[in-house]
Amino acid sequence: MLEDGVEQRRAEREAFSGNSRLAVGTEPVSGLRYSANAPESQLWIHITGWRSNLLCYKRYVSGR
Repeated sequence: MLEDGVEQRRAEREAFSGNSRLAVGTEPVSGLRYSANAPESQLWIHITGWRSNLLCYKRYVSGR
């Protein structure tokens, strides 16, 4: 019973800190394994997010 509580607190701590085991998987096209916590993945996510924001601004706000 005590171990269940410890495991639950560990899982909550991981989820809060962003270090979840759910952030890993297999890329569907190449079949390669990935981790969203890897610095290269975080950089790609950050850059593509900014690019999407800029494209939306250009298309819908600036009128170009």
